[in-house]
Amino acid sequence: MADITSKTAERSPYILVCFQECERMNILTCEIRRSLKELDL
Repeated sequence: MADITSKTAERSPYILVCFQECERMNILTCEIRRSLKELDL
């Protein structure tokens, strides 16, 4: 995620919202992965 943010020169509100949504999706997929591992035990 850091490499994507460093490559963007322009920081419009739409780009910032996109980055926030990417962060949320990363958190969500990590939580899903953790839950699936927990269910597998």
